Parts: sequence; C-alpha cells; structure tokens
Amino acid sequence: MKNVLLALGLLAFTPPLLAQIPTNSYAVTSIGTAAQRNPSVLQLILPSGQMQQIRTLEAPDGATIFDGLGHNSSDPSSLFAMNAILATPLSAPNLYRIDRESGLTTVLGDIETPPAPFGSISTAFNFIAAGGDNSDYYIAGLAVSVRFELDFSVFPPVLRPVLSNPRFYVGELELNSPNPTNAIWRLADTSDPAAAAIINNYLTAINANPANPNLSGGPRDWVFVRENGAPTLKSYLGVEGQLLTVSNIRSAPVVRVTTPAVPLPVSAELGAMFSGENNTLYAINTDGGPNAGEIYQIDATTGNYLNVTLNSGVGLFRGDATTILPNRPLPVTLTSFEARAERASVALRWATATEEGTDNFRVERSTDNGQTWAAIGSVKAKNAPQGRTYSFVDDAPQTGLNYYRLAILDFDGSLAFSPVRSVDFRAAQQTISVYPNPAQDYFAVELPQLAAPGSTLQVHNSLGQQIWTQRLEGQRTVRVNTQSWAAGVYHLKVSTNGRSEAQKLVIQP
Repeated sequence: MKNVLLALGLLAFTPPLLAQIPTNSYAVTSIGTAAQRNPSVLQLILPSGQMQQIRTLEAPDGATIFDGLGHNSSDPSSLFAMNAILATPLSAPNLYRIDRESGLTTVLGDIETPPAPFGSISTAFNFIAAGGDNSDYYIAGLAVSVRFELDFSVFPPVLRPVLSNPRFYVGELELNSPNPTNAIWRLADTSDPAAAAIINNYLTAINANPANPNLSGGPRDWVFVRENGAPTLKSYLGVEGQLLTVSNIRSAPVVRVTTPAVPLPVSAELGAMFSGENNTLYAINTDGGPNAGEIYQIDATTGNYLNVTLNSGVGLFRGDATTILPNRPLPVTLTSFEARAERASVALRWATATEEGTDNFRVERSTDNGQTWAAIGSVKAKNAPQGRTYSFVDDAPQTGLNYYRLAILDFDGSLAFSPVRSVDFRAAQQTISVYPNPAQDYFAVELPQLAAPGSTLQVHNSLGQQIWTQRLEGQRTVRVNTQSWAAGVYHLKVSTNGRSEAQKLVIQP
C-alpha cells in the first residue's frame, strides 16, 4: 500500500510547537523503509512536546508494524490500529487493540470490507483512520468491478485484472460492540469532479502495476472534527494542494474537494494528520526530501495554510505509520502545578479545582530530557469536591535539569499526565556566597534562602580557634566587620537545616 513508513521525532520541535500540539497523546512510529520491517513503537507525547517510548509493538499474529492509530472516546485505556503491511493493495487489514499504558496488543480480527457484488472486489484502507467522539473509529474503503484481459505486451500473453467503476465508502467501527470489526459501510457521494479524479487516479495506478503501484497523492490520513457541530472528516492532499472534506459521515457521506486560497509552501506527500486548537489541523511532510519532517498548520474549514511551519529535525519518508491522537483530558482539574528549587531539594506544589474518582498522584522525575521517567513518590488524592492543595519534596534532585510531572491515576485504572515542569538544580544553590574575598574592612555572607531557626555562622582562624559566632535565623545576607581582625586565612562555617557548609576567607592588611 505504500513503499516506506514514517519515522517521527518530536525532540527537536521548535518552541511554538510545544504550546500547540495536543499532549497526553500517543503515536506509533516505524523507522525506515517498509522492506526493513522495523517494528512500530508506541510512544507517549509529553506535554513538553517530547516523546516517551512505551513499548515495541508485536501482536500474537506476528504483525509488528501498525498504522491508522485511533482511540475509543469512552475507554481511555485502549488504542486501536491496523496492520500497516498488506499483501496487496486490495488486501483487508486486521484491527488491533493496544493497551496504551503497557503496549500489549490484541488481535480483534479482519475488518469487514465494503459490499462487493458479483464481479467486484473491495478493500478497507489500512492507512486512513480517525477515532470519533462516540466510541467510533472511521476508516475508508473502496469497491471496484474487476475483469480480466490478456496482456500481449509480454510473451506468452497473460491474464491481468483490470479494475473499474470505483465506489468509495466511509466505514464506521463501533468499538464498544461485541464485534468491532463488523464495519457499517456507507456509500459516499463522490460526484464532485475533483473527488472523483482522486479516486480514478488511485485506480489507474493499480491497473498500471497491480503488484507495486505508484500510489502518489491522495489522502494519507484523515482527522475527525466537528464542523458547525456536525461530525466531519478532513484530509489535506499535499501533492494536489487540496482539502478533502467528508460530511454527513453518520448517514449519507458526501465527499468534496476544494482548493485553498493559501496553499502550503510545498507540494509534497503528507503523512499523519492531527487536530489542534482553534479549528486547526496539522499535516506532516513525509516525502523524504529536503522538507521532510516539516509540520504545517492548516485552517480546518478552508484548508488555508496559516503560515506556521514547525520542523521535527528528522528526515521523514512517505507513509503515515504515525498518527497523533487528540489529547485526553486530565481526570482532575489542575489549577496550578509548580516546581521550585530550595536549599538542597525541590519543592512541588499543585492545586486542584475538582476531583472525582482519583486514586493518587504519582510524582515522576526525568533527568534525561523527558526520555525516561522514574516514580519518586506518591500522594493520595482527597477527592474533595472543591479541590485541594498538595505538596511533595524531592530530597535528592540531580545536578542540572530535573523534569517533573504528575501521573494522575483514577480508581478505574486510567492514567493521565500533568504538564511537565523543569528545575535547573545547580550545586551552587547549595553553597553560601562570601564577598568580597579577599576582604579588608568587612565581608558579607549570602545564603541561598532565609536561614532556618537555629542557623549559625562560625569563623575560625588558621589555628582552628573560633573567633566569631552569629545567629542567622530569618536572615539571608549578613555583614561582619573585620577592621580589628589580623590579616590571614579564616574558615567560615554556616550550619542550617541539619547540615553545614564551609568557605575560606582571606583578610588582607
């Protein structure tokens, strides 16, 4: 169905992307050409825009490369996908359920293909899919008439199939039904000339080379949106520079193709699409050329390019083995989440406006740019109707950047993540500052924060004799007069919070 698969990396996204892409989302990625058969990896898209690997995927039937990632709006624990590698362009894909936390993959069976009367064959496309807002999963299908003709261009002549009379279908899988692979297929109205041309081009490519057709252009993915309140499917066709809209998807689908007034800055194959905020779509350039990896922001109604191009910083290839899902709302309403470096620790504080059915807040830390996370503690949720304020102290932060997030667990086992906060924890935060040094008439000691009760400053001379002591409670900067002190080397000791820090001081004549 396609020659190569998409590899997507979000680590190098530019800052504007971090504020715009959906977070608490998931992606399946496969690196390299399809011939390499590199397995898909399920990844979580972090609020920072980075990706966290969950698991390399493998189904019990041996499938390892997946596409068309979708979700069940009423079951946050599950994702759904189809096998990305098919035997022929008209093979039927299997449907799989993927546990979003563990990555364990279950085969649900072959997807029922569209109606195909005698003399016809049909298929369900494995690379076009989107989860809706009613526990449904929308796919695309095609039924064609088939006849056989002798091909005299080879010797001896052989019979080859010729496909004609294409009928485009929109399929709806009811994910909560006992048989989710039994699709409800609705024949789409493709009387729009531009829509009909796209389907006919697809058929022409298969007839030209049934074993390995050159399937350039057309939809590579679609996105579920509500347009004026009505469930609608959208796809930007990068090669054609057009916007495909499928309306009335739950009754009598109508396909129309329009040409945006403001096209994208390039003409290219576009792989995975996903929705953003404020009626926007994003499409990923996957043509393998110099612009591969660019992500374009598109108006969902007009298809106009919104003059926002984001670059993933990696070379991508034709295909759409990655799909980014709409974000899942948090099970609680967080009004704030802060992380702040203190003397030798990092204090986390968060507040909620509402809580219901929440078990606990698992505090997680990453020290490798969000690639891996480790639980460092948990706080039991109070499930207070009006919300609560919580706190947690990381007593052992690492020097450098520490990233923190909350894994919010519900009693039903579902999980969501808070935004990520970072703290640049430096060794200097744990030391006192002494200046001027060398000193003459005075020196000052500056503490990282207000001194705790019982804090003291002690000064010893080079013989180890204590010549000065002072209480520091409630102070951050203290000044000591040294006009009567002899020139030489002195040793300062600040004791606070059960620990001591020392600095050397030189007094000049």
